[in-house]
Amino acid sequence: MSTKMTHSSVGILADQTPRESTDLAPERVSPANEDTRLTGPGARLSRRVSLILCLCGIAVIASVWRTNLVTLQGVHDFTGFFIGARLLGTPNLYDIPANLAMQKALTGYTLPNIIFVRPPFWAFVIKPFTFVDYHVALTVWKLMMFGALFAFSVSFSFVSTRYVALALCWSMPLANAFSTSNDAPLTLLFLGLSLAAWTKKKPVLSGIFLGLCLAKFHFLLFLPLLFLQRKYLRVMAGFCIPGLLAILVNFLVQPAWMSLYWKALNMPQENMNSAAGYMPNFYSAFFGTGHPGYGVALGILLATIGLWSVTRRMPFELAMPLCIVGGVLVAPHTNNFDSILTIPAFLMVAQYHPALRFPAILMLSPASGFLYIFGPAYWGSAAFVALSMWIVYRVGREQMTAPHIDGDNCGDKAYE
Repeated sequence: MSTKMTHSSVGILADQTPRESTDLAPERVSPANEDTRLTGPGARLSRRVSLILCLCGIAVIASVWRTNLVTLQGVHDFTGFFIGARLLGTPNLYDIPANLAMQKALTGYTLPNIIFVRPPFWAFVIKPFTFVDYHVALTVWKLMMFGALFAFSVSFSFVSTRYVALALCWSMPLANAFSTSNDAPLTLLFLGLSLAAWTKKKPVLSGIFLGLCLAKFHFLLFLPLLFLQRKYLRVMAGFCIPGLLAILVNFLVQPAWMSLYWKALNMPQENMNSAAGYMPNFYSAFFGTGHPGYGVALGILLATIGLWSVTRRMPFELAMPLCIVGGVLVAPHTNNFDSILTIPAFLMVAQYHPALRFPAILMLSPASGFLYIFGPAYWGSAAFVALSMWIVYRVGREQMTAPHIDGDNCGDKAYE
């Protein structure tokens, strides 16, 4: 691993002072249930032991990814973003030959599966990077993603920073996110900030941060279920602010974007999912059958059933991250590094569900990422999907009978 990765990861550990776990809406948790906080064996890890374990995780990641974590050579996901910003406003925004030609001009290489497929507003967001040299822009972008990771570890106050650091330092999907220069760490930060804003009784701001995740809108599929069932109207209002702004920008910068984007969503498989057998979702689990679409349909049905009770009875701090888990599992296009967006959910489950602590920690461990990154095609993905869905169902079932959660007080009424 390069020096940059080491510095970033050590930076995450800078704040090792134990923090008091923030209760889920303390007024709704009785003293009799305070022992549900993270007080098991893992909670007794000292600062020194945590640091050693984190450094061990960094060493393992370094031995596998090496300089790939910080290299500027080759084609990155950011390369696709940069090209989209360059082609913005032209009919070639999603054109495969135009994208590949610009890849060759910028990097000297071509990678058919790195084609710009985001809505035009994302190209508009990236536009300022095109004002400088590509390699300078890529360097700044990588530094921003390291910064987003550090900011997430600080802002996620539900669990002591040392446990967040452990999850991040041992995350193989996170290493892939840095290696490919994807924006998943930025989306992870927005999810953390949304939770932080909610706990500070700022539901509109919480919704705005969720709306900033729209660059990966397919992972937000189940949020309406949460908003409408629980009447989180202020969160939904905040969410709509960046949502409507994004739609407006789409029409302003690419007037014919709807027809162009529809064609982009139907581009050949090799330009969308280059490693369909190694994604943490239903699509990948069923890809070997030749009918991944049926797998996605089944996943949406199962996830909806599982999240129905979750969104009805659980407080926002738990329900929202689990809705993101559902989105990651059912979205047809989910790269292996997108599974880092499930980290908040499994940290929260480990924190507040002692009976599910072991499987939640397993999902946060390198074993989870190893399954679908290096494991057998399709089967590794199926194992990840199955355990994730089992956790969702178990949490929903337990909370249906949990007397210390006052469901009626978890919506907008909590702020009136």
